[in-house]
Amino acid sequence: FPVTIAGGMGDEEATEDDEAGGAYDGSGPQPVRVEGWMAKQGHFIRNWKNRWFTLEGRTMAYYSKEGAAKPKGAIRMSAGTDVVVEEKYAKPYCFTLITPTKKFILQVRRLFFVGVVKGCVKAGFSF
Repeated sequence: FPVTIAGGMGDEEATEDDEAGGAYDGSGPQPVRVEGWMAKQGHFIRNWKNRWFTLEGRTMAYYSKEGAAKPKGAIRMSAGTDVVVEEKYAKPYCFTLITPTKKFILQVRRLFFVGVVKGCVKAGFSF
């Protein structure tokens, strides 16, 4: 399960800073971008589809494949967003990302990404 973490302390490349709404200005730690494969359960047809996810700032976008130019959708994590790890699904490592407007049921192959999402929510949605 490939997970890439870019940014953080000492990284020279500028990325968009979701908190400020513009380009990274060089003050403080650089925003972090995490990306990797997860399965997402459909809202209407409850089948599982593998999606490439990116988590940057307060937004988790998902794509049909790695490197796709346009996301299939995006999850904006605002105040009131919660992460609930549930064992009620037949698949291991499932969790529900609950936003004020919608619930997303996701599955990872390792618990690392669940911890990253939980950390994002607990830290006030900013890396």
